Amino acid sequence: MTVEHVEALVLGAGMAGLTTAYRLTQRGLRPVVLEADTRVGGTVRGGTVGDHALDLGAESFALRRPEARALAEELGLAVQEPAGGGSSVWAPTGPDGVARALPIPADSILGIPAHPDAADALAAIGPDGAARAARDAHLGPGPGSDATDLASLVRVRMGQAVLDRLVRPVAGGIHAADPTALAVDSVAPGLRAAMAERGSLAGAVAALRERAPAGAVVATTAGGLFRMVHALREAVDAQGEVRTGRRVTDLRPVPTGGWEVRDAAGGVLRAPLVVLALPGPA
Repeated sequence: MTVEHVEALVLGAGMAGLTTAYRLTQRGLRPVVLEADTRVGGTVRGGTVGDHALDLGAESFALRRPEARALAEELGLAVQEPAGGGSSVWAPTGPDGVARALPIPADSILGIPAHPDAADALAAIGPDGAARAARDAHLGPGPGSDATDLASLVRVRMGQAVLDRLVRPVAGGIHAADPTALAVDSVAPGLRAAMAERGSLAGAVAALRERAPAGAVVATTAGGLFRMVHALREAVDAQGEVRTGRRVTDLRPVPTGGWEVRDAAGGVLRAPLVVLALPGPA
């Protein structure tokens, strides 16, 4: 059995894995990144439609935290904010049963409206949906406070219409995952604490919006967010190596120190440092 010895291993080449490997190179290490897929970037990916290179996954990042913008600028990428004009989502079935583009409420987080009776929210969820969402204000902070996933929280507090017509397309578009798989505290940090403070989910959204800086809430890298993936990979490959199509099947400690990793192709690697940058179930 041939064992390859490397300085550091990163399992997973999504944004977390690539960023971690990039930081390791800045510490003078030569990391090897193993990715099961044939491409890198995870939910951030690009492709060609006609003659245009476009984002086919996540296309922007939130500005309420500074890390993503700082990383883009560190990699030499220009950052662009939207020009304004509002946003919409496509609903196969609108409030009147007709497929159409529905406005995303201006005062919202991940599609959760701060004011369910506002005109832009009403246009998306209809009077019945707004009436159900309005019950949130009278439930008190308890119901839904123990919900760990976004879908459960929204369903308990505001009902199915808000979940299906706003949160599912908006949150799904941002995170490339269904709200049932999105942890509230990860995608909306501070939301549950604000709900306990304000007594309702709508109040919590309003509180977080009040604390957000004025202006755009999202931005992207010029030419597409996928360009950040390309820049990270180039930076890692300059000092380490990213290997795709390498599905890891086993990870175990080595008695003499460090870790041993095996992949489905029979490769065996050992390193003193292993970073898992994988989805929770994996």
